[in-house]
Amino acid sequence: MNFRFTGFIMVVLFIFSCSRPILEKPANLIPEDRMVDIYYDVSILKAAKSTGLKILEEHNIEPDKYIYQKYDIDSLQLAESTVYYVSKPAICEQIYARVEERLLAMKQIAEDSLKQANTRKEDSHPVPPKRDEETKQ
Repeated sequence: MNFRFTGFIMVVLFIFSCSRPILEKPANLIPEDRMVDIYYDVSILKAAKSTGLKILEEHNIEPDKYIYQKYDIDSLQLAESTVYYVSKPAICEQIYARVEERLLAMKQIAEDSLKQANTRKEDSHPVPPKRDEETKQ
């Protein structure tokens, strides 16, 4: 009987422990849509920092401060919100999928713009046709 009682208590504790959230929701939680915007901007700034650090420095742009000022948040609020969303894998995956979707859309826009620019450049400077003498050699 003691074994059954202990087993019952363990099952009850397990059920209640699973129903409790792993991490409490922070009081100043950044909404999901805003986190998508923040992560998108952070991704763009990281790319800019790795390829154009000098330009960022010339314009006195500090990526972290820029994000905090743009979204009116502080580092603690961002850290707490990030930890909270990471503790919720389904939500976290949705956030990152939306960021990736936006980045891929921006990449496509950039590629299309480059193609258009190259096409215009080629159209404005056509290659002269070869003369018959050059093609016979």
